[in-house]
Amino acid sequence: MTSMYCFKCVHYGKRFTCAAYPKRIPDDIFTGRRKHDTVQPDQVGDRVREVKPELAKVFPEGQPAFRE
Repeated sequence: MTSMYCFKCVHYGKRFTCAAYPKRIPDDIFTGRRKHDTVQPDQVGDRVREVKPELAKVFPEGQPAFRE
């Protein structure tokens, strides 16, 4: 099972990391079970999820976060 939740974000880095979680994105955020649309107490800085404009058209937000 993979998630598009973090891959669609402009802040996503490599290997399950991003600007807010430079060591590792928590599993519940990475899978989309916990949304990252507000600053979380366990993150670094104040960046939140921003969908890449080019992916917003291909993968609309209304679609399920999971693919099997």
